[in-house]
Amino acid sequence: MDFFKDRDRVKAYLISGAVNFWWALIYIYVPIRIIELGLGTFAVGVFLAGVIVPTVLSEYYFGKLVGKKGFKKMFFSGFLILGLLALLCFFLGNIYFILIALILASIGISMLEPTTEAYFFDIIKEEQRDKYYGPYNTATEMGSLLGALSPALILLFLPFKVIFIFFAIIMLFFSLFSLKIKDVFESRRN
Repeated sequence: MDFFKDRDRVKAYLISGAVNFWWALIYIYVPIRIIELGLGTFAVGVFLAGVIVPTVLSEYYFGKLVGKKGFKKMFFSGFLILGLLALLCFFLGNIYFILIALILASIGISMLEPTTEAYFFDIIKEEQRDKYYGPYNTATEMGSLLGALSPALILLFLPFKVIFIFFAIIMLFFSLFSLKIKDVFESRRN
């Protein structure tokens, strides 16, 4: 099948899907937990703002840095930060410390979100963009879907904190997986 012939392209699909997988934790499960613990919707809003503000402020910096350091290092570091902080959340008992750790994880997602699509476009030929951008977008949506459904299945049988281990394992796997990608240095092209 032509779709799976280019392994670099498939890896780009998977990495992009993993980024959206993470957002399911932030936008679905943590807000549910905040409300479940009685902190209210205002606390959800403060948490989500706390996650987004550092992300917005640092994405431009990491977008520029990836051109010098390469995608492989950026992806490895971003997923490693997400994985380690999700693992830390499993061991933390206080919801406020968990929320702070997840806000700090915004640094990791800031390394990934602006760079995954740039990586995709850097590894494919210009004449292939129209053909493969649709499947790329499907992969990102598939990551969102899996990020929403798989923790729900876990929560049917196990306590909430276990999903932090689940997300940690996935993010640490993608940290190691990112070491297998074709590295691109935009600053070295010219």
